[in-house]
Amino acid sequence: MLPASMDLFIDLDGRTLLKSRTSADPLSRLTLVQGDAGVLHLRFFTRTGSANGVAQTTLPSWADTIVLGARSQADMEEDGLLFSGSDFVLNTDDAEDPYYESVLNMNTAPLAAIFTGAEKRDHFALLDIEIANTGNTARDTVVAQFDTRILRHIYRGTEGVPLTGDPVYPAPGVIVNFLANPTRTATFTDEAIWTHEHNLGRYVTGVSVLDADGNHLGGNVSQPDMNTIVVTHGAPTTGTLIYT
Repeated sequence: MLPASMDLFIDLDGRTLLKSRTSADPLSRLTLVQGDAGVLHLRFFTRTGSANGVAQTTLPSWADTIVLGARSQADMEEDGLLFSGSDFVLNTDDAEDPYYESVLNMNTAPLAAIFTGAEKRDHFALLDIEIANTGNTARDTVVAQFDTRILRHIYRGTEGVPLTGDPVYPAPGVIVNFLANPTRTATFTDEAIWTHEHNLGRYVTGVSVLDADGNHLGGNVSQPDMNTIVVTHGAPTTGTLIYT
């Protein structure tokens, strides 16, 4: 079983997992155990505004909805999730150490199917944590993705009937819309204004503007609506727009 609570320490600046609340070192891979269930705490940190660069506890101001889900790294196109977590509740009992709490249940039908047979010892997945407003339309939506190793449950007790891997809200397609292709691109040739319609129905993040040699460009980046990115240059420019 998982301990009474498992804590994930998330650096919002770099969208990485930290080894602990006092460590600046990223955790290269999260390890979970198939069949386990327990309380999950999400704790967020930022160095923005810190005088000494030390990570400070923070709360995403837009976090009306937090959803967690995972897919197999070997087959990102498969339908459904291996496991998920939703219904996160904000706990502010300690005003200086707030966190979001939910239950993470690794006893799911997709994981049970993966670990059928004696030869399967572990499985690798990509864990996706989405922080958004209720309608999933906030400009500040953050999606953090982490490599995850799922270990076979050695002692098989009475965990009960495996659940579905998908959460009730929002729809799985909304949660994992970054997983199949986390980075998207659009190319332009000799255009002073780059206009790209991605039609994702949300404001995108991680926007980078590169020239033909892969060097970062300036340019004024704007998102006039939830389906369009516009980059304005001072002269006709060739290059690539990258976003997530």
